[in-house]
Amino acid sequence: MYLINALTGEQMGVFVSLNPQQLHGADVISRISNANAGKKEELQALILENIENGVKKLAKERTPKLIVISGNTVMGHLLMGYDVSGLGVYPFKAENTGGAETKICGIKTILMPGISAFIGGDVVSGLYTLGFGQKKEVSLLIDLGTNAEMVIGNCDRMLALSAAAGPAFDQKVYGSQLIKSVAQILREEKADRSGCLADEFFELGCIVGRTLVKQEEIRELQKAKAAVYAGIMLLAREYGVGPEEIDKVYIAGGLGYYLDLPSALEIGMFPKEFENKMEVVGNTSLEGAYRYA
Repeated sequence: MYLINALTGEQMGVFVSLNPQQLHGADVISRISNANAGKKEELQALILENIENGVKKLAKERTPKLIVISGNTVMGHLLMGYDVSGLGVYPFKAENTGGAETKICGIKTILMPGISAFIGGDVVSGLYTLGFGQKKEVSLLIDLGTNAEMVIGNCDRMLALSAAAGPAFDQKVYGSQLIKSVAQILREEKADRSGCLADEFFELGCIVGRTLVKQEEIRELQKAKAAVYAGIMLLAREYGVGPEEIDKVYIAGGLGYYLDLPSALEIGMFPKEFENKMEVVGNTSLEGAYRYA
C-alpha cells in the first residue's frame, strides 16, 4: 500500500503485509472453496481489517481523499462480498468484472476493473502502467505467480490468457532461486535434459550453493515452466505472430521481480527468441493503482 500526495506524486509512506486470508488457504482456489463452505464473511472481514490497519498506520495526520485497490478477480470478489462459487468451476464466470466503488475507513474506495475470472484488475493495472493502449509495437506482459497471466498486443488489439503455474511459484524468492539452481544443475550435467537427477542425487537431492533441490521440486518447476511456455506460444499463435515477431516482453509480479532471466531462458521457461527483449517491471498492479489515483 502506497500513501501518495496527489498534487506532487510524492510517495509519503508504504505499508506491507501478508494476506491474513491465508488462514483459509494459500491460494485463491482454496479460498474459493472455503468461501463456498461458509467462510465468505470471515474472508471479507480479514482483508477489510488488514486494509483498514494499513490506512490507519499510513494516514496518521490527514485523511486520504481516495483509495484505489488493484488485485485479481477472486481477491476483488472476496473484498466486495460477491459470490465466488462461479470462479472455481467451468465455465469460470465472475459476478462482476467491471470494477466497483465502496468505502473503507469512510474513504471513497475504487476497485480496479478486471476482464474475466482469471484476468483481473492487477493485469489491467499492468497494461495501464506499461501503456499498452498507446503502443504500436507488439508487446507481451507476463505476470508470474501461482497463475501466470499474459496479455499480447498493442493499441489495435490485445489477447489475454491465464495459465495455472502451480505451487513452484508460490514462494516468490524461493521460486526464483529454484529456477537459478536448476539451470546450474543442467549446466553441470547433474541432471539430464528431461530433468531427471543423476543417480547419486536422485534420492536425497542436489545441493546448489545453499539450496537443496529435490527431484519432486524439479518436477513441479517443469510443470510450471511448461504452463508458462505453452501459454506464450498459444497466445502468440492466436494473435498471428511467432515469438520472434514480439517486440518487447515485460515480466511482472512477485516472482518476476526476483527472476534471473538467463536462467529462465536456459531451463526453457521462455522462447529463446525473447533473449534481449525482456524487461523486469516489478509490481505493475500497485503502480497502476497509483497512476489511476
